Amino acid sequence: MIKYLVVVLLFMAGQVAEAQDVITLDNPDDVADMIALNSHLDGITEAVMACMDGGKDNVACQCESKTEIHTFDALFHSTLDSHSEWEGQSVYYVNSSGEGVTTSFVGLQRQSDLIAELDCSE
Repeated sequence: MIKYLVVVLLFMAGQVAEAQDVITLDNPDDVADMIALNSHLDGITEAVMACMDGGKDNVACQCESKTEIHTFDALFHSTLDSHSEWEGQSVYYVNSSGEGVTTSFVGLQRQSDLIAELDCSE
């Protein structure tokens, strides 16, 4: 159970709305950018959790997915380059299933900071 908590805390922090302004996205291109970012994050989370279900620890599983993790980090920074007004904010959009999704860029920045500290040299 603890392994799931670690994964959730590490990779899903960006999914939690925090006490900051919420920007509502209506522009389809902006929504597409958020869907791409969250889809990539969801894929990493699923891969790391599946790896941990196989008995490996959190760091080993993150290192197995390090290429995808670093791709996500590059996508995160690229998204901020294109949408600097989202930095430090929560962004709300309706996904293709009609569900409302709020993503905290403060949480995503924390994830980016953790990615920078990920040591897979062992």
